[in-house]
Amino acid sequence: MEPVEQIGADSPDMRVCRGPEAVSADLKRSIRKEKTAARRALPSDVRKRADDAIVQRIFSILSSCPDCTALVGYISDGTEPDLTPVLRDALSSGKTLCLPRFRDAEHYDLAVVRTLALSDSKFGIPEPPASAPSADGSDLENAVWLVPGVAFDDCCRRLGRGKGVYDRLLSGRRPKLAIGIFYECQRCGSVPVSPHDQPLDLIITEDRAIPGASLTLSIQL
Repeated sequence: MEPVEQIGADSPDMRVCRGPEAVSADLKRSIRKEKTAARRALPSDVRKRADDAIVQRIFSILSSCPDCTALVGYISDGTEPDLTPVLRDALSSGKTLCLPRFRDAEHYDLAVVRTLALSDSKFGIPEPPASAPSADGSDLENAVWLVPGVAFDDCCRRLGRGKGVYDRLLSGRRPKLAIGIFYECQRCGSVPVSPHDQPLDLIITEDRAIPGASLTLSIQL
């Protein structure tokens, strides 16, 4: 990893990041197709090295947030960055770990888990069992969120799968830190955004950490 750099809310940001605008659905579909294919095509050895680098960056950032007592994570679908070491560390260190759980085609909730022995979901991705309690608002707002996606840009804008799952989960909440987790091959010149799209504070790839305009914590990147 590169030497750490202190970046926070007072850091200058010379990027020009436009706000929500009229967005072509065809453009979003095209980006999703391209970046999903790029992520899927990563060789296994390249993917493993990238996962290791991403995990180390996450640990560095979490060390700057000692008052964050909860973590919202995800289970990789096999092409997304694998954060298993981070999830295991959250459990062993006593943090509240919350993972997404399928409800219907467009809705998930976040459930508290005490183990990574999970249930099979409709889509074959392990998820919390029905018996796991739903996370409460205080857990979710005092958490670091690790958010997967299909594409990102240098303004910390994220493009998801198109169902708005994480936008709904984040809507009305301001967690301690919302971090997008991506491979560098998922970068776009500019991600089209809509009014409902939720901002990210930070994006992490295997190569770098990109602070967003909404970042309010001074953290080590």
